[in-house]
Amino acid sequence: MRYIIVGIAIGILLLVAIIISCKVISKNNNKTKLATINSNDKKVKISLPSNIKFVVNKDDKNYNLNIVSSDLQMLIYCNEQKSSSEKPLIDIVNLDQTDFTAKKENVKIITSPSKIELNNYEAFMYSFSYTDPTYAEDFFSEVIWIKNNDTFYVLNIEIVLSNYENNKDLINSIINSFTII
Repeated sequence: MRYIIVGIAIGILLLVAIIISCKVISKNNNKTKLATINSNDKKVKISLPSNIKFVVNKDDKNYNLNIVSSDLQMLIYCNEQKSSSEKPLIDIVNLDQTDFTAKKENVKIITSPSKIELNNYEAFMYSFSYTDPTYAEDFFSEVIWIKNNDTFYVLNIEIVLSNYENNKDLINSIINSFTII
């Protein structure tokens, strides 16, 4: 009788272990695979989910990175600027926000420039929304300035405002994946 009870207990434990391991395997298989995109000049890279269609414009001479997702209505740009000023980065970013937003329509400042942690680089970020007359849509724009020695990288992620809430985590993931090569 004792052997039957021990056998049933072992059988139940094995069944529980199998169920738990199947759930863990299933959860790991659901992780999104990432594709690494290098800039045209091979100086920076970001990671994007491979299950979302992104188109990379390699012919754009104005940006190191120029990536578009029609599905998400998202634009990702990055350009490089050499520092010709001894001003602190926060002053440069404040000036950029003033100049950049002055060129847009219906601007609503969401966040003022603030320091962020980004892969051990000095970085500042600000965000705003605006109306783009070309698309007749409101956009959300996240602008991140990253300093590397005497070079600044400006990463700009824009998405149609109505898609922003559902893609906040993706935008943060893209920002956090930014790497200077």
